[in-house]
Amino acid sequence: MAIARERLGIQIRVFNSKDAPFDVVSKQVINCTLQEELLPKLDANARAGDPTKMKSVLLTSLYSGYFDKIKDMYWEHQAVGGVVLSMHQPTHEERQQTDKKSHDLKSWAEMNLLSLADVLVTSAWSTFGYTGQGLGGITPWILLRPKKGEMPEPACVRDISMEPCFLTPPSYVCREEERRQREGAPFRHPLHGRGTRPRAGRQDIA
Repeated sequence: MAIARERLGIQIRVFNSKDAPFDVVSKQVINCTLQEELLPKLDANARAGDPTKMKSVLLTSLYSGYFDKIKDMYWEHQAVGGVVLSMHQPTHEERQQTDKKSHDLKSWAEMNLLSLADVLVTSAWSTFGYTGQGLGGITPWILLRPKKGEMPEPACVRDISMEPCFLTPPSYVCREEERRQREGAPFRHPLHGRGTRPRAGRQDIA
């Protein structure tokens, strides 16, 4: 991977195989990477590839099928412009192994490898992908979650920053605010000044 001109990281997380069957997710990943020109298009008439135009692809997933799908696609046809793809998938555990130390260590290693990519494609709602993009400071392309076995359109969207945006933050409500909300009493927002007006002569600190 180190000698490649460009490193592309692809992280695929499937939460529900009924909503996101293999064929649908495979097509989604390929459509996303080709449409956004993250992977080179195929050229049946192209000559042998140029080793100086090597592009390294790191794919992380519990399953090996996605890796094989992309690898076989470029094995059968040359890429446009003579680009040579170097494909890598460090592990494929085939199933989630929660709280197993060896599994966690492999995951941590792969998250760090993803952070070394120049361009990153990650799965929505996946902490694995968010950790990789955060470590690398990368604004990724997000694979939207399929619903009812249908591929989303567009296949992926560009995130607005390196920060995660699909995680649900915990709700922290102090007792006083909770009481006010329960009783219907208005209150002043400390930053935006919404709610009741401060009393005359009172100095509010934002």
